[in-house]
Order: sequence, then structure tokens, then C-alpha cells
Amino acid sequence: MKAEFPTERWFWFDPPFHPGRSALLHRQADDVWRIDLQLGAESDPDEERKPERVLPRIRAMLGPDVDFDLEWVSVYTFQCRRLERFVHGRVIFAGDSAHTVSPFGARGGNGGIQDADNLAWKLARIVGGTAGPALLASYDEERIPAADENLLASTRATDFITPKSEASRIYRDAVLALAADHVFARRLVNSGRLSTPHVANGSSLHTPDADAFGGAMTLGSPALDAPVERNGRKGWLLRASRATSRSSV
Repeated sequence: MKAEFPTERWFWFDPPFHPGRSALLHRQADDVWRIDLQLGAESDPDEERKPERVLPRIRAMLGPDVDFDLEWVSVYTFQCRRLERFVHGRVIFAGDSAHTVSPFGARGGNGGIQDADNLAWKLARIVGGTAGPALLASYDEERIPAADENLLASTRATDFITPKSEASRIYRDAVLALAADHVFARRLVNSGRLSTPHVANGSSLHTPDADAFGGAMTLGSPALDAPVERNGRKGWLLRASRATSRSSV
């Protein structure tokens, strides 16, 4: 559809056009918009995919004057699960094959990229002969807690969006009501907070710090970026660090 809605994600909790359920509107490329409409557990997936079921819901959402057509319709189920172990001998699991999360906060895609980033240098060391296969045990050590962190965050977002108990529903509705007028409550609204890098502070690869350190970049945390000046040229710390690392290998 061609619409003048801003390029931002809109989320509705229990809207009048889809009572008792949630809805999402998200702009994508080439005048394609993603619309997610929550269905109940009693819904028939085959029936809900039919245009005569989909079109009235979208019309009620967008209003009578918005022209649109359907690009693609599907039904999916939120999933939060992971394998017990990611390393099984010479078979190593990463991304969605190792863990699946609900589609909130870009946790599935980011988690898979972080898996690959964690695994690539370890495989390179083993293939290059500078480390033994035992190094792969640290992949489980570091990425399973990261997956659990994502699963917990995604589950909490899902529970806020679709309360599983009356107490959860009362909490959600109270947060939404307060958020309209009170800044503190807006931080409690959870429609899928964005993924953040995992701090791998329990890895056996770490050498314990001898001294206390009060900064943000503790062992296992992602490096922070900062503007730097090197040889009279301004740049960024992470880019300079990568260049130094490559030149020293």
C-alpha cells in the first residue's frame, strides 16, 4: 500500500479494531507493510489465512480510505526453545537450529550472528593448529547463557503482549494506562525491547582480573566504541583496533 504513515513500528494492545488481541504495523521496502494480528489458541490456521477473513480485519485497522492489496499471508506461532547443548561432537548448531525466540527485539537474527562470531575464531584456531578441539566447549559455555538471556527477554515480551493470567493482564493494562501520563511507566511497556549484546562473564577462557574495575567493559562484555585520533587522523576505536589486529597477525 502507498500510505503516509511514518517509518516506525506501531503496536496496539487490545485495539478496538481487533479487540482482545494485539496488532503490529511495520513499514518495509517497496511500499510493502508488515501487519501482524494476534489470533487466539482456538483459531483455525487454514481458515484465518483466507482473504475473506484477513481483509475485513486490515480494513478495520487502516480505515476505509486506504488502498491496499495482499502480498503474502501466513500464520505462525511464537516459539521460545533451545537445544540442551549446541556442540555435538563434530556437529555444531547455531542460529535458529540451536535456539528459536519470538519475533520481538531482533533476537533471532542477532543471536545467530553472535553465534557465528563466537564460533568462527575458535574453528580457525583449531583448523590452524593453534588450539585443540577442547576449545569448542567454550562455545556452549558462552552461547547457551546468551540464548537463555534472549529466551527470557522474549518470553517476558510475549507475556506482556499476550497475558497468560488475569494478574498479568491487570499489570499490563495498568502500565499502559499510566504510561499515557507518567514517564516512569513508559519504561515498563514491553512490546519487544531490542536485543543487546550478551556479557559472557562466566567463560572459562577468561583470566580473572587482579584489580577491581568499575568501567562498563568488564571481561566478556562487548567493546565500546569511541572517537580517536591516530597519527593525526580522526577515526573510531573499533575500526582502528581491527586494523591493528589484522596487521599484527
